[in-house]
Amino acid sequence: MYNNRRHDDLDTSPETGFTLIELAIVILIIGVLLALALPTFLGVRDSAHDKSAQSAVRIAAVNAKAEYSLLQDFSLVNSQTLGLAEPGTTYSSGPSTGFRSVSFVVDPTFQVFEAAALSSTGRCYMVMDDLNTGTPTSGTTLWRSMVAGSASATTVTACEPPLSGATTGFVQIAKTT
Repeated sequence: MYNNRRHDDLDTSPETGFTLIELAIVILIIGVLLALALPTFLGVRDSAHDKSAQSAVRIAAVNAKAEYSLLQDFSLVNSQTLGLAEPGTTYSSGPSTGFRSVSFVVDPTFQVFEAAALSSTGRCYMVMDDLNTGTPTSGTTLWRSMVAGSASATTVTACEPPLSGATTGFVQIAKTT
């Protein structure tokens, strides 16, 4: 029971499908949508990287202040005590090379704790916790390296906090007393 008719005999409709122009228009529309969405995505990603570095230095300051509260002395703050409180982050006195690497400096004489972390965007974030009351730097201050494109822009591959509160090249973001 074979059908002896040829396939060509059954197909009487004209050829169907998309023309080259229709396909080019679809590809063009997809390209425009991607061109609009990509900068937004990259901006959100950069913002998230910056927030991670800010969070790392703030957590370091909170943990240092917790250690300080035990004996009213920053001398107990070291990479081991900070690492116990936040095991996913590496704490050292050397430069920070990423948001999971926090560089810190302790000055127990002047009751100052400083920490810095590098965002993958190339910005350095620093927190300074000065427990001296009545000084211009007293309280907790969050700093960011100048944004690329400004007069004193700094995009770095490693950052560390300067002891004594030197904030040249940094912009104050937030301050609490």
